[in-house]
Amino acid sequence: MDAGKIQNNMVGETARLVNAMSQYFNVMQHLIMLLTYVMLAFASNWKFAIMVGVGGFISNILFRYINKLTKEYSRKQTLISNNFNGNLIQSIQNFKYLKATGYFPRYGEKLKYNISKAEELNFNLGKIGAISESLREPLIIIIIAFVILIQVNVMGGSFASILVSLLLFYRALAHLATLQSSWNIFLGASAGIESIEALLSDFDTYKEPYHKEKINSINAINLKDVSLKFGAYPVLKDINMTISQKTSIALVGESGAGKTTLANVICGLQPSDEGNILIDGKDLYKSDILSFRKKVGYITQESVIFSDSVFNNVTFWAEKTDENLKKFWNVIQMVSLENFVKTLEFLEDSPLGHNGVLVSGGQKQRISIARELFKDCELLVLDEATSALDSETELHIKENIDLLQGKCTIIIIAHRLSTIKDTDVVYLLDKGKIIESGSYNELSEKSIRFKKMLDLQNVT
Repeated sequence: MDAGKIQNNMVGETARLVNAMSQYFNVMQHLIMLLTYVMLAFASNWKFAIMVGVGGFISNILFRYINKLTKEYSRKQTLISNNFNGNLIQSIQNFKYLKATGYFPRYGEKLKYNISKAEELNFNLGKIGAISESLREPLIIIIIAFVILIQVNVMGGSFASILVSLLLFYRALAHLATLQSSWNIFLGASAGIESIEALLSDFDTYKEPYHKEKINSINAINLKDVSLKFGAYPVLKDINMTISQKTSIALVGESGAGKTTLANVICGLQPSDEGNILIDGKDLYKSDILSFRKKVGYITQESVIFSDSVFNNVTFWAEKTDENLKKFWNVIQMVSLENFVKTLEFLEDSPLGHNGVLVSGGQKQRISIARELFKDCELLVLDEATSALDSETELHIKENIDLLQGKCTIIIIAHRLSTIKDTDVVYLLDKGKIIESGSYNELSEKSIRFKKMLDLQNVT
């Protein structure tokens, strides 16, 4: 989903929703007072009341046009706010790149455009609101003056009864004008209601179904006839695979072969369109999927760093007991970060900055890997996890991950084929299909495609 839309709804549109509801209750209040005075005026002089009512109806035609414009500008305001928040988030996320390449002034024009459009819409809404407010008293006076002229000069009504009705209708029309003004403000903010309702509807539509049956352990993983499309494009086709407990597999193939998508299906991120993913005979997507995910470690080439200390990033805010501290230093050593952390001013309590701005890309990646090693997961998925590391560090981490062989189930997605030599089974994918499988040595002997990939990387 659009991050800008979510942020704008959580902040800006929520405030508009509260304002809209406040104005809505004001409308209800003035509507009740309006009806009360209208009924009293009818009882006093029904002819006069009808004529004033006709005048009020005519004025309402004008306000309906004003309200229509307000609604239109309000919806445009929501869209431009969504766009602005999205661009703002991206400028923060990509700050380093934008600054290093000199693109920031150019990207800033997008933000300035959003701001200028928002200012223009706010000005137009304010102008419409001012027109609506300024028309209130003149319209009341014109309507009543016109009705009095007709009533006295044409219909010959009693001035005493007109005077009583005049007082009642002046109060009624005052409430009518205030009602119209409040309704106009309500419409100006009502796009917030529509936007939040649409967001909540999306949340309901895409919400994962809840199932009670828990997955208590990850033993055998079976994929049966799994297929998946993104739109009309087939990403996975008739995948059949069995991953035994505490074994390691590798998914290899060219970019776009479906490796990451297959890993996402296995670890509970992407339901398939057809087929089943069975964990110890239980359908993964018809079970309590959270109970499964708590046993999964997931490392991608995009490191995940929180604005906190090294310890909290690795342990995910675990209590700082002697046992957890010992375990922390153990995994820090496994990912070749021990010397680095010991040079920091506050050791494991040293901050990493927003998105790890205070450390290098390789260090961020190693911290991400350390977090999953600390978790003691039963299924570890590594999607190009060491691609950001130098060869020496990659080799060190590979050796430590190899030590996990037999302790948990491991799925490795790799372009560097040297990192998968020790896996139990290698699956070669092409255009969403498994075209060959076997051990590393078996494929290097029998598969022409795999041998070609090895040759291109000078891997023996």
